[in-house]
Order: sequence, then C-alpha cells, then structure tokens
Amino acid sequence: MTQQRAFGNPRIIAGKSGEYPSTMVPLELLAHLRTHPIPCSNSGASNITFTINASVSDPVFIWNGNDFIPLKTTVSHTWANSATNALIATTGATSSANTPGSTGVKYYYVGAASDGTIQCVASAAKPSYVEGAYSAGVLGHPGTARTRMWTYVGWNYMSATTPAFDYFTKKGYIYNMSNHAYAGVDTQPGEISMAAVPKHNGVRLGGIVTGGATAQGVELGAATDPTATNALVGIWKTSVGGASAAADSVPYAGFHDIPVSTNGVFAHIGATATTVNVIITKVTDVV
Repeated sequence: MTQQRAFGNPRIIAGKSGEYPSTMVPLELLAHLRTHPIPCSNSGASNITFTINASVSDPVFIWNGNDFIPLKTTVSHTWANSATNALIATTGATSSANTPGSTGVKYYYVGAASDGTIQCVASAAKPSYVEGAYSAGVLGHPGTARTRMWTYVGWNYMSATTPAFDYFTKKGYIYNMSNHAYAGVDTQPGEISMAAVPKHNGVRLGGIVTGGATAQGVELGAATDPTATNALVGIWKTSVGGASAAADSVPYAGFHDIPVSTNGVFAHIGATATTVNVIITKVTDVV
C-alpha cells in the first residue's frame, strides 16, 4: 500500500525548464525508455534551416543529461555563408563564429542553459552514448569539453559549402530523401563509403540496386568481423542487370533495414562491379 500511495501522489519538482509533477518511477527505467520520433524538417533556400516541429498539440520531450527539455514550440538552426554559424567542435566546445566547414553529414543537438534557454546547434561529430545520470547513457555529443549536455535530435547532408543541404521528408523515424548513388565494389566483401548518410549505431538504410548490361549478384548486409574478410551475415541478395541480362535477374531491386557500418554499408558485388549502383532513398534513425 505504501508503494501504491507513493506512485499515485506526485510531488512538484523543479527543473531547468519549469516545475512538474513527479511520481516514484525508477530513474534507471525512465532513462532507458525510447522516446517518440522527433518530428523535424528542413526549409529555406538550399534547405539551410533545420527545425524541430514541436507544438502545444504535439510536444517533444528530450532527455538532456539528468534533466529533460519539454519543447512545445519550434526550435531551429539556420546556416549562413559566413563565419557566424553556431557550431559544436568535435571536442564539445561551442562557438558562434564558424564557417559552414566542409561538405558531409551534419548532426544537430539540443541543449538547455542553466536559465532554461534552449538552443539547437550543429556539429560534424556523430552522436554516441555518453555518460548520463541514473545508470544510463544519453545519445548526445561525444566531445569531452562540453559546457553543457547536448542531446542528439537529427541530421542532414551538406552537399555544398555555400551552404546547401539535401531535401528530406521525415515520417516517424524515417528520413525519405533524394537518392544518393554509389558505385559498386568488387571485393569479398567490401565496404562502400557513403558520405551522405549518418554513421551512428542503430541507423538502417534502404533504397534500390540497379544493374548494367550483365547480370550481377549483389549482397548487402553486416560483416562478421572488422576486417570484412569473411562472408556477410544477415544479408539481402538479388541479381540485377540491364536489358540483355540473364532471365533470372531484374533491372532494379529494393532493399531496406541494412545496418549502417563505419563508412556506409558492406556489400559483395560481382566482377564487373562498375555496372552496379547502390542507391539510398531512405534512412531510418533512432530518434
């Protein structure tokens, strides 16, 4: 009975963003619960604005160290073609005087200052599970020189330093995006380096594979060891080819839920590998 009363009689606690009713739920459990997908979008010329689409009717709650951020209005990051961009370095240090930097995937993080001010900042550093409260890790910025906790909320690909970004539409955890084609490789197996997709744990890739005039066997999956000298595991496979390909091949074939690797995706493609492309059309994230 004592435990039931404790769970059913919330107390008011104060956090950075306000005061909230609380109840006796184990903190270790709360810290491990998966959040709902974070609704985000891009807009503006060359898609330079990344926005978390929170609202009163669709709030977004974000774990942030040993606190949480209850977003009930949009928060965004807009890039400029100058040295006025607020960015987080790989060390975790922040500055408002940065150029857009080189092309590649940019990751977005949200953090709350001691006065409750909420900020969305970009970084070239991919997220990882960093130290957190309540015996749990938090998916955030890996830099050890952080002045505050930064929680990972999304990503986009910078295709030019003007700056310009790819367009995407996010539904749930899935980014539906402009296709990115990568030439096939001829190794047993080999890793295709994919500059336009995020590389943190839990990301899964989907798209299509196309072939040329000759039928080619294609396998995508995970490697059994870091050197990729053994066969792929958990593989997806098909045979693709062009108009003169063998009867048992197809012009293109769709794939999904291929785990991202260190540089992109592991593949085993036939001898004339230059006739095969792996085209990414969707990326499934973890937030």
